[in-house]
Amino acid sequence: MVKERSCLRMRFWETRNNQARSIYGIFMKTERRKLGDKGEAIAAKFLISKGFELIDHNVHAPGGELDLIMKQNDEWVFVEVKTRRSHAYGTAAESITFTKIKRMLAAIEHYFLVRNNFLDIPVFRIDIVALEVRGEKFFCEHFSHIEAP
Repeated sequence: MVKERSCLRMRFWETRNNQARSIYGIFMKTERRKLGDKGEAIAAKFLISKGFELIDHNVHAPGGELDLIMKQNDEWVFVEVKTRRSHAYGTAAESITFTKIKRMLAAIEHYFLVRNNFLDIPVFRIDIVALEVRGEKFFCEHFSHIEAP
């Protein structure tokens, strides 16, 4: 896929700001973003049906984005949502790396201490919701209490 992208990025067009952008790159980002947004909405509904309460979503912080912020009982739950159409680069769950978890921890710390002025960080956990698309259907898998290796 990287090779496909690099050849197609040779085609450029000018935006209103006169910045060159790849037609292919803009299209892929839009399609990926649509798929990601749909996956996050499905994951939120799935977790709400399991008794979670949605607090926030798509929170940007240093280190990255927190897809879903939820609460289950008194425990904060930060959910990373991964949606995949194929297994060409591994499953959705396999795409969560140690580096991603470290970035999430930095974003979580920022969320509590800077954004919400908590004096200390409350009890929380990291969950993953992995979605796979087959045709028009989404298949959901929930992994709870993810720890950094």
